[in-house]
Amino acid sequence: MRNAKIAAAGAVVAALLFFMATSFRQAMSTSANTLFQREQSFDQLRANAEEHGDAKLLAYVALHERRPEIAQAAAEHAVALDPQLTWTYYVLAGRWNVPNRAEMIAKLQRWDPQNAAVYMVEASHMSGNIFLPASGEEPWIKPMARAFDAPKYDSYMQQHLDLEREIVLRRGIGNPQNLWRGLTSHPIGNMGFAHQYANLALNTSQQPREIGLQARRVATFGERLLAAETTSERLMGSAIALDAYKKLQPVAPAEEVGLIAVRIAYLESIRPASYWRSVSWWMLERAMESNAMTVEVCFLLILAAAATLAGCGIALIFHHGRGLQAVLWSASVTMLIACVVGYAAYSPFVGLSEQLANPNVSIESGIYLSYAFASFHFTPLVDILQQPAFQHIYEWTGSIVLLVLVLAWIAARNILRMIRRPPAIAAT
Repeated sequence: MRNAKIAAAGAVVAALLFFMATSFRQAMSTSANTLFQREQSFDQLRANAEEHGDAKLLAYVALHERRPEIAQAAAEHAVALDPQLTWTYYVLAGRWNVPNRAEMIAKLQRWDPQNAAVYMVEASHMSGNIFLPASGEEPWIKPMARAFDAPKYDSYMQQHLDLEREIVLRRGIGNPQNLWRGLTSHPIGNMGFAHQYANLALNTSQQPREIGLQARRVATFGERLLAAETTSERLMGSAIALDAYKKLQPVAPAEEVGLIAVRIAYLESIRPASYWRSVSWWMLERAMESNAMTVEVCFLLILAAAATLAGCGIALIFHHGRGLQAVLWSASVTMLIACVVGYAAYSPFVGLSEQLANPNVSIESGIYLSYAFASFHFTPLVDILQQPAFQHIYEWTGSIVLLVLVLAWIAARNILRMIRRPPAIAAT
């Protein structure tokens, strides 16, 4: 029994040493959040940021806080401290449940009036049907027209990535899953409306001169989208620019026809490559799924081993150690192996985090790398634990734990009484 106790103590100490490593804590917290569907609370972060006047941390809280009123309040405080963070309104305005969208969009447009993206996000939340040709009377036509005439397009993805790098990867706040959620939920304008407006602009003119002017205007907007950060923006940009150049080619001056033909050929060639690049994100996610599954299993084994060792400790306190030697050895070995394997399985994610933290990594590469952390959400273990039967158990977890604690206390008290009861004296 003495050796078993030493092994148990050694396993607990080893586990604590593993938890001193930031990467191991990230692995365990990521598994816990995913398996038990825990909603991360940002109240303490917000309080700390307000206390220290940390504008970037307030902006980070605003981008990840699910409660819209609190998110907007955090964004307003961040912008008051640092007006360069006004772009956070763009992310909030792209959400479906934001209460003061029009106010935030107005602030964005005053702050960055030459950016097409701030007009596209306004159009995105207006009524319309992207599957029907535009008539020109739709409410989103006016802001979309301003977007096409704006001299630049910036969806603030670079600013968003830089903020996530600063908070998650350099300061070590939260976990990299927040980075994946933040980047993949970053809004872009309604590309369906943009395509509809492009078709409307290209097909309403009858005079060759007017056709040429509108085609150049639409092609210029498409080229701006082609320089954007995400594949979906570039795909739509190539489609809009391609339609515009095909419309421009018959009415263009003779010296431009050859150049337009070259541009058309190029746009037609890059669209398949962009599609397969977007598919590769899913391939990375699937490639990392086995590692994520291993980390999640190790997390559950560590929990089970810790609960077992705690139960054995309670039994030993009351001098009821018979039959516990094998249990102590099993739990100790399980905890130690699970810590080692979990740490090793998470190491590829650590390497990806280091790459994400590199400021020289492009936005598209950053989004691509962040998809690896999505693999924690799509493992078979998560599918099993999210079944309705398990969800019903989660609802009663507090009651079950309380009941177990009460029963354990009753059992321990009875055992203690039995131990302390004096032996009966045999009758003579």
